[in-house]
Amino acid sequence: MKKPLFNYKIKGIRQPMISDNGVVLDNKLFFAVKYDKGGFYESQLIAVDLDTGAENIILVVPHVIRNTVLFDNEYLYINSFNAILYCIDYLNLSIKWECKFGDRNPDWHIGVTDKSILAFNGELFNIDKSTGNVLWTYQHPSNHSSCHILVKEDFIYHGLSDGYFYCFDLIKQKIKWTFGENLYFKSAAFLLDTLIIVCATNGVVYVLESSSGREITNFDTGGAIYREPIIKDNKIFIGNDFGMVYCLEFVTEKSKINKIWEYKASDTISSRVVILNSFVYLSSEDNYFYKLDMTSGDEIFKEKVVSYARDILFTGDKMILLSDKGQVDCYSAV
Repeated sequence: MKKPLFNYKIKGIRQPMISDNGVVLDNKLFFAVKYDKGGFYESQLIAVDLDTGAENIILVVPHVIRNTVLFDNEYLYINSFNAILYCIDYLNLSIKWECKFGDRNPDWHIGVTDKSILAFNGELFNIDKSTGNVLWTYQHPSNHSSCHILVKEDFIYHGLSDGYFYCFDLIKQKIKWTFGENLYFKSAAFLLDTLIIVCATNGVVYVLESSSGREITNFDTGGAIYREPIIKDNKIFIGNDFGMVYCLEFVTEKSKINKIWEYKASDTISSRVVILNSFVYLSSEDNYFYKLDMTSGDEIFKEKVVSYARDILFTGDKMILLSDKGQVDCYSAV
């Protein structure tokens, strides 16, 4: 890897951990960092200018922030493990409102509809986007979740950590269907207009019919899946805990998944897979960064980095690696 254009790092903190996903808006990178402080934790939400490296600390929380920063219509939404959801005006870098929801560590994933925010903390919370007021809650049999919340029209799709994956009707405020039992669902993504990809820690990628939850087919990757599947041109790109990266294709006519290629990294996949200009980018926990050919899976390069990336972002002519040690390294795009 060439020398970074710049590096941003908070000095003097112990055991830093960066959020899994960052967001780039108006050439500013928004991300969160958690670190040890006074025998407990503290977190900061930070905006870094990608031209100058200048920082703005937007939020300091005396707890853990681990979630993705979600952007929607000039506002950022982020929650912390003290069960507070924050709405932030990203133009003014100021807090618009904060909402206390639940009394335990929440799932850090959130979903957004036209009028509300969906969050999970022992139960499903529907929160008004304008005011931060809780509109209603729904209690599931399970109190635990750590899965993406997908939103489409008047329905959400979400998975529990010790139960089922489900479709919830926001108008009727009730479950439409469930899939599976006693599974730990971690991620999901839409495939075509009528299908959903659902991934679990048992290593299986499930294809479900979005209207009914009926299982169409599945593919066993052989290792726990903690990252979201990336969908491009009807193909599914996913990495697992055994260091395997797969390109899978859903064949509509046969209602089955075909494996196009697989690639074995040298350790657990640490980042989501990122696709740009027919190449696949990823990182592994032994501090390597990879570039693969999207069509064949052939390795273009494998290079050592200071610390494994939790997220990889491309914006303009820049590539950004977010890692616990380096925190932010900005390179010329490779």
